[in-house]
Order: sequence, then C-alpha cells, then structure tokens
Amino acid sequence: MKNRNRLIEASDEILKCSQYFSDIDVKRIKKELKSFDRDEQDFKDALSEFAEAVQTGKTSEDALTELLDELEESSCSTSMVDVVIDSYRALLKRISFIRHCEEVNIKVVSSADEISDLLSRSASGNTYFLIIPKAIDYTTVEQSHDWNLFRLLREDNEDANFIVHDASITPIGPQSNDLTELTIIKYSGSNKLPDQDTFRASILRPSVKLSETKLLTQTERAKLAGHVLRMPCPLSHEGECHSVALRWVCLNCEEVLQYEYDEVVYCRCGKTSLENCTFRCDSTAHGYQYKKLHTQSIQSIREKIRPGDDEINILLLGETGVGKSTFINAFANYLRYDSLEVAERMEMTTLIQSSFEIEGKIVTAGKPDQNEKLRNGQSSTQYCRSYVFPLNDDIKIRLIDTPGIGDTRGVKQDRINFEEIMDYISGFDRIHGVCILLLPDTPRLTTSFRFCIDELLLHLHKSAADNIIFTFTKTRSSFYGPGDTMTPLKTYLKELEEESRVVVPLDSSTMFFFDNESFRLYAALKQGIIFDQNTKDAFGASWTKSVDEARRLVKRVSELTPHKTAETVTLDMARRSILLLAPAMAKINENITIEVKDIKNLRTEAQNNEISAEGLKEKLICSYMDLDPVKLDCPRTVCTSASCTTVYDKIVRYNKHCHSDCSLTNVTINVIQHSGLRGCAAMNGGETCTVCGCGWEKHMHVTIDYNEVKKQKTDTAVEKQLKEKLSAVDVMQLAIAEADERVKILESEKKFIFDSLMTFTGFLLQNSILVQNTGILAYIDMSIENQERIAQRTKDFTILNSLIAQRNEFMAQMEIIEKAIKDGKSKEAKITPLEVNNARKELCQLKINGQALTTVLDWGKQNQAQLSKRETRIVDGYVSGGWGWSGAFSSVKKSVFKKLWFNKAMRH
Repeated sequence: MKNRNRLIEASDEILKCSQYFSDIDVKRIKKELKSFDRDEQDFKDALSEFAEAVQTGKTSEDALTELLDELEESSCSTSMVDVVIDSYRALLKRISFIRHCEEVNIKVVSSADEISDLLSRSASGNTYFLIIPKAIDYTTVEQSHDWNLFRLLREDNEDANFIVHDASITPIGPQSNDLTELTIIKYSGSNKLPDQDTFRASILRPSVKLSETKLLTQTERAKLAGHVLRMPCPLSHEGECHSVALRWVCLNCEEVLQYEYDEVVYCRCGKTSLENCTFRCDSTAHGYQYKKLHTQSIQSIREKIRPGDDEINILLLGETGVGKSTFINAFANYLRYDSLEVAERMEMTTLIQSSFEIEGKIVTAGKPDQNEKLRNGQSSTQYCRSYVFPLNDDIKIRLIDTPGIGDTRGVKQDRINFEEIMDYISGFDRIHGVCILLLPDTPRLTTSFRFCIDELLLHLHKSAADNIIFTFTKTRSSFYGPGDTMTPLKTYLKELEEESRVVVPLDSSTMFFFDNESFRLYAALKQGIIFDQNTKDAFGASWTKSVDEARRLVKRVSELTPHKTAETVTLDMARRSILLLAPAMAKINENITIEVKDIKNLRTEAQNNEISAEGLKEKLICSYMDLDPVKLDCPRTVCTSASCTTVYDKIVRYNKHCHSDCSLTNVTINVIQHSGLRGCAAMNGGETCTVCGCGWEKHMHVTIDYNEVKKQKTDTAVEKQLKEKLSAVDVMQLAIAEADERVKILESEKKFIFDSLMTFTGFLLQNSILVQNTGILAYIDMSIENQERIAQRTKDFTILNSLIAQRNEFMAQMEIIEKAIKDGKSKEAKITPLEVNNARKELCQLKINGQALTTVLDWGKQNQAQLSKRETRIVDGYVSGGWGWSGAFSSVKKSVFKKLWFNKAMRH
C-alpha cells in the first residue's frame, strides 16, 4: 500500500499537467501505473494461493522464498518503485519550474495555438520567448545565465509578453528543433504566431551576451568616449563566418555595444571585458550558439577594433563674450545644411541656449538651461559639457564647451574654471583639436588679450601646440579674415616661440573664419521675424562661406595626430601640486626644528639626571607639531570680515560658523560674495547674516579646515620599562632614541617631498607651453584700477578688496613657481607622466605626513557635487536629411579615417 501511494502521488502530479509533457512521457507513466497494478494483483493472488497451501500442508518454506524473490523483481517492489520515481525527477522539476514561472508572471506554453492566443489578446507589441531545447534539463535551465536574464527582462518590461516554450513538447517551427542551447528571442508583432522568416530574423542578428557586468553611474557613462564596437564575428578568424565588421547589439538591453580603451565594452547593462562576452552573428553558417573569443584569435580580433576613430573631440576655449554658445549652435547647422535657403525649410538644430538681439527684438535659440547663465561680463557657461552629434553614419563630432576666460568675478574665478576644464577633459583619452575662439579687429596686445591667451596656453602641454587652431567669429565686417587681430596675434606667438621654444602654427591651415550673424538671422526667421530678400541673400552668402569653413575645420582636425589628454592633465596636476606642497614643506621644516629642540632639552635633562621617576612620566609625553586638516561633511557658511576672523601664524581662522551644514549646491567653494549665498539659511532671506550681523557679501562656503595643533605621544615601551623600575636615565634614553628615529623619518620625508617638488617642476619646465602667466598681475592691476573708480562712486569696496587679496595670492603663487624653477634647474633628465603620477601616489603613502598630504593634494576636488553638472548632450537623428558633406568628406576618409570600415555590406 505504501509503494502504491508513493507512485500515485508522483504520477498524479505529472498527469495533472500532462499538457506540458510529450505524449511519450505521458504514455510511459500510464504504462508504468498499469504494470504496477498488474504485478500487485499477481502478487496478491500468489500470496492467497500460498496461504491456502500452508493450511493444507501442500507447500514448503522454499516456496515462500521464491514468492518474495518474484515480488522483488516485479514493478510493485520498493526498489523498482524507487527507480520509477527517480525517473520522474526531471519531470517533477519541470512542474516546479512551471509553478515558479507562474509566480513571476511568465507563461509556459504547451502548443502553437496557445502562443497565437496569447499574442492575439496582448495589448503590447513585444513578446520575449525563452526557447528550451530538447536536450536540456530544468535544473540546468534554473542555473543558467539566460534564465536569470529572462527574469530581469520580465521585471523591466511589465507590459510585454514573456513566454517559455519547451521545444521537446511542440516546436514553433523547424528552427527551434535545431537549437542546442537556451535562446532568448524578442518578437515585435501581434495577433499571429511568428512565421519561419520572422523567427529566423529575430534569432539571427549580431548580438552579444555580457557576463560579470559592473553597473555604470550616469556621471561615469557621460565621461566615456562612446565608440561603437565594430568587429567581425569571432568565428571569422577560423573562416566559418564572413569577415565584415558588424555593429553588435546587447541581447539584454538591445543597446548598440560601445567600446572603450583597455578592451572594455559597455551598454545600459554595465561594463565588462571582451573576455566576458559571447557573440552570435547573422551568418547562417554561424548557427544559434554564442561563441567566446578564442585565445588564439583574440589578439587578431582586437587589432581589427579601432576605438576612437569614429569620434572627433574638439575642445573650445575662448574669452568671455566671444560667442562660443552661438558658435556651437551655428556650427552644427552649418554642417547639416548647405545653404540658408535649405536650412529655412528644415528644422533648426539647437544644442545649447544662446540669446541675442536683432531688429530690436530678443531672439533665443534653445531651451533654458541651468548651465547657461546669461549675465553680462560673467562666463555664461558655468560648467563643462559635451555636445555630440553625428557627422555621418560612421563619425561623430564632440564639441566640448567650457566656461569663458576673463570673468568679471576675477582671476580666481578663471582659475576655478580651468580646474573644472582640466578635471572634465581627464575623462577623454584624446583631443583632436584645441579651438581658440577670437574676435577680429583687435589692433593691439591689450592687457586683457594677453592675459586670456596666456591663461589658455598656460594649461596646455606643448604636445598640444600642433592641435591648436584659431577660429574667428563675427568676421563678415573684416571680409572673413582676422582683420587687425592678425598683427598682435603674430607678435604674441613670435614672443612665445622665443621665450619657450614652442611653435604654435599660424597660417591659413590653422585659421578659420565664421560669421554667426547668418545663424542669428536664421534663428530670427524661425521665430517669425521677416526680412527682405536682399538681406536674406547677403546673409545666405555668409552662411555658404561658414559652411565651407566648418568643413575645412573638421578636415583639419581629423588629419592631425590627436593630443593625448593625459599629458595636459598631468601637467596641470604637477602645477597644482607645486602650489600646494610648497606651504606644506615650510610647515614640515618648522615641525622638525621644534622636535629637534625638544629632543635637545630632553637629552640635557637626561644627562643631568635632574628628574625623579614620577616626574619622568610627565616628561616622557613627547610633544610635536603636526598638520591636522579637517574635512567637513557638508559645506559651511563662514564670515570673512576682520571682526569675525583671527589670523594665527599665517592661518586664517573663521570664528563665526554662520551655518555649519549648508545644503546649497550652487555655491562655489572658497569664493567670497558668491550670489548663491543669499539663499543661505543664515541670511534668513535678507541681506545681513542673522548670526554674525555682517552682510551676505562677507561670507563664503568652505569644505575644509586646516588646523595647526600640538600633539602628544606616549611610548608604551617606556611605560613598561618604568613599571619595571628602570632608572630614569635609561628610560629617558629610550624616549630620545624614539624621538631621534621620528626626526630621521621626518628628514627622509622632507627630502622626498623636495625631490617630488623637483620632479613636478622639471616636468613643468620640460612640457609646458607657458610656465607662468606673466600678464596676470597687469590684468589684475587693470581690474583694480577700474574697481577703484567704481568703489569711489558706490562706496562698496567688496570687489576691490577681493581683487587686492587675489593679487597678493597670485604674487605668492608666482614666487613659489619661480623658486621651484630655480631649485630644480639641475633636473635635466626626461621626466615622464608616469613618474609624476607615481611621485604623487608615494607622497600620499608617507608614514607621518601621508594622510595630511592626501588631504592637501585632493583639496581642489572637495566639491564633488559639481561632477553631476558634467553632462553629455547627445543629439541623434541628423543623418536622415543628410549633412551635405558629399565629396568634402572623402578626403577626410583618405587620411586618418582610412582605417575605418566603410564597407557597403555593413549591416544595421
């Protein structure tokens, strides 16, 4: 009875779900039940006959043994029932899997009719199939990457159908019979079963399975270069598939796979290495299996991948007010439309907000943007941002917009802007062109002109000199030439060559002339402003000229050897490190002097044996001076007025913490009189601080405190020896030995810091276009002179005082650089970026000063919230109307881009 119950319990569960099993399985189970019933009845009959024979004495003990042996060999024996039930395990596992599917709203189908019915009742046009081949058991299915991926797709696509189909029950068509591994198919259709061709098209497309992916944040994704992965199928190396370079799609998120340096691929799912990818192309010879890159073929495949050749990165730099925002919008439209007449009939492309006045009316192109503050005198672009748009099917252009130079908020704001630029471009491996925007008809080397050019070149590595191009805006009045700007620019570059031996080419191949007035008229036309035909014809000619210049500019930068951005970023890091390390070096010197003096006094006391054992315990607490930087968890609003601060040994202490945890995110750190501080809670909506009573303009945000503290340290070894009642002199000598060792370490660290300073300085001297911006003091003096006149009239000396403070600060910085150069003249060996980076890393690992130096060297990156501002705006869909590039781009393709695959057989 027990065996019967076990068998019926197992078989009934399967037979209740018989639609999910093949006819062969169902018939086998029914046959086994009948066999059990027959053998069980035969045993009962034999047992009854044996009992009668026992009563009549017509049997022997051997007959019972034979009867039990026959039972053991029958289908109703315990051992045989165990074997049968064990054979059901795979079928029972299938039922368990089906129930799990029902729990997560995935339908397991048993027939083609059921699929058709589901599709006809579906409100969504998308259906995902998981096809289970005949040869795969359900334990393998549940442990597979495909099943986990299928469930994730279910979670992300609530409106779609999700269908599991076992090819061993009823195949959808001939293709499902051929499958040997789990396969996911996305079918976009409804009301009917996918036909053979549709099934084939959906399963056969160049797709990739990614494993061991790491999610990317929005900021990380924005900084990636975004090169489309184009490569032949891995099986092409063995001659099984064609060698055409294909564009690959992620099987999960259906996004085109992107390729980054170091063999990293990524999509919406995250990033991973090539080794963690399996590929299936659209060749019928490939089959349905996903193939990994073979060890012997991976290098060959990698050599056919050309990262970065599908994107042109152009860095835009210029003085505030030169018209960068208008240029960006105009440039995209010049490349898109051959003429103003064509552009007028088409949709205007606006990448960035720009505003101007024409015919007495304000015309605004683009949508309002927090990154574009349209204020007179201040850089309208607040943070760096990339604007990416397609040039054609294979090439994208990335314009990197930057804050303008010559901000009315002062030189300090310009330096903050350049730190932002350096941090931003560090996310790109290569820059093809450094585009300096200038105005024509600047007849002489004005103070502001020299300052702005100096400041631009100050931050560039000399290897970028060949990538510098000069783009002139508003050139219609100068007959599409540089006008009077040519003479001072030539003079400046000649002086630069004589001083730094760096040649920045200035000829017809490096100068480009635009007149963005034609774009302004175009924007005005789009806003309904009417112009006569003569005006439109005149500006139409200007548009055509700008189109030619835009094409010439792209051709020029595409032919240049791209600048390795790491070189400029390392140069900037070396300069920053010099300015930050020099004050720390002076403080360490002071600390060593103090500690040596303390040791001398301690040694005198030990020699004279003037102290008792009890008094010795207090003397053994060794005092030393140390740097103690304190990071703040949140920006702090402090008052900088004289009444609220104290100057202590060159350190300004802010006595009034007007708002300790200020959550404002639009305030620049360490900048006095930032307008965003009006919104601080300490101002309570007014102009005066409710905590200290000073005006809002006296306040600023800080994120770090830098305290000088006297620290004490007790030697545990000395305490132990004291407890063992060692003599006072012996104990003192141990303390002196420990202090001596500390001084030795400090001296060693001091030498390493000095050597690092020399490494940074040597790298600066060897690789900078300009070591110092010699025009900076004259520029600040000019600003001070202007502000003095304004302050006398308004009686507001805030900006004037800030400029004077900035002048003193930059004088000190220039002295630091000059001293470092003087001390480092002997460093003639070539210094590499790797040496600079290694020196910086080792500074942060010093035993005593490493932690403090880490804080100091990372000071410039405290306001991490600003990183969220670094967006990439990608504009798609330009190709549909054509870019009017025609034959002009053919010469580009013959140069640096000849390595790309322009194969007409390219799919997708």
